[in-house]
Formats: sequence, structure tokens, C-alpha cells
Amino acid sequence: MAGWRRRRLECDQSPAGAVDCASPREASSSRAWRSQNLIDQLDAALNLNEATICGVSYDSDRAAARLLIETIALPEHGPVDPDPRRILVMSRISSLEVWLRPDRAATLGAALKLDSLHELERLFQSLRWAHAMYGWSFVDVTEPWDPISGPPSLRITASERPRTHTLRWFTECGRGQGPEAESFLLAGLIGFDELDVRRADDTPIGAEHFADEGARWWRAFSAHDERTGVDAQRQHSASAPHWRSGGDVGGVIVAG
Repeated sequence: MAGWRRRRLECDQSPAGAVDCASPREASSSRAWRSQNLIDQLDAALNLNEATICGVSYDSDRAAARLLIETIALPEHGPVDPDPRRILVMSRISSLEVWLRPDRAATLGAALKLDSLHELERLFQSLRWAHAMYGWSFVDVTEPWDPISGPPSLRITASERPRTHTLRWFTECGRGQGPEAESFLLAGLIGFDELDVRRADDTPIGAEHFADEGARWWRAFSAHDERTGVDAQRQHSASAPHWRSGGDVGGVIVAG
């Protein structure tokens, strides 16, 4: 296993019913996280942990980037949301960087050149499998991370002004089968000022609602709620709509 990989999700239930995880942040059953700003809510609610990245686009006229994800969301009442697709819309973009690196089990290769976002989209279309993100923290992370060190595969600079926030994303992915199979780490860093969250049909739901759904899912998972159990996750994945047809995306989350 490549040395850059961080330990996967490990959770158990604490006496208070909170998610107790080996991470820089904890999901608490209290409502203290509500007092944070929306960017902090997005990260603290853990709704990006175990989210799968399915596409990235950039609108130069609006200086906005859109990140297509499939995530976990539990409404206030009833079962898990049957549609896991969400769009993170980041506005007032300062920069967008992407690293595409061959993953050769023992180490990561140098970043491969991408000529444009169109080429990146073709790569997403060609993937046979893509794994979910893990590691808990993705917004405004300041510590260095080897996979996104060095020159990127693709860089778009929209503004020279300092960026207010950053979002770090990645997926371990691959294409082909057998001897022809290729594995990659695809990662990115987006600098932005404002964030909105939308459903797949472009209906705005806002970052706070998005965060609520994520925190609620993890609390239910911690409490061994059958709606978030292994069988329920498999059934949901089999019936849910996906951004990309075919292939294998995401995975099942299990308690450690």
C-alpha cells in the first residue's frame, strides 16, 4: 500500500452516542458545530468523508467551479435520501489545480499532464472504478500533503487575489481490466470565496442543510441505526441514481 495513504475510517459508539473516530475532528451529538460558519459546518459535519468525486467543471465567465459528488444524506425524518448526488458550487474562484498521478501500489508516479478540463472530463468518463474520499478534513486544510506537491497536471488561475478558502478533493480510481488496468490517484485543490450546495437537478439546498444531512447520517451510523447499516447501504447503492453509469463507485462503510 502506498505510503501516502491515510488510515481508513474507524468508528465506534461512545456512551454519549457521538461518533468517536480517529480524526482531527469529532462529530458531536451536541449542536456546538452550528455556531461555526458555513465552510466549517461543511467540514465538521463529515458530509465529505466517504463522498465520491464524479466530476469537476469551471465556468470562466462566472468564476465558479462545480464539483460533482455522491455523498451520504439522512433527512430529518424517514430513510436515507434516495438520490446521493450533490453539486458543490464554489464562487469567486482564485485557482483550480488538479494532480493525476499513476498509483503503482508502492509509490505514486509523477503528475501526468492534462491539457484542459475537457481532457479531465474524458478521464472521468473512462474510469471503471472510483473510491470515496476519506481522512475527515477537506476544507481549509493547511498541512502539506505529498500527493498534491510539485507541479500539477492542470492549473487554472482565475485571480491573483489571495484565496479565502480551499477545498481539497481526491479519488483513488482506475480504468481497464487485467494486464491493461491502470490505477491513479486523482486529486485537486480549489481556492474560492463562496460556497453553495445543490441537488442533481440544480435545486439549491445550501451548505447548512447539506451539513445537517451529513451530521445526522453519522450520528445514526454511530447509533447502529438500521437505515445506515451494511445491508441498507448496499440496497441504496444498487437503486440510487449515479452521476456516471456503469463501473464501481464509492463503497460500503463499516464500523471498526
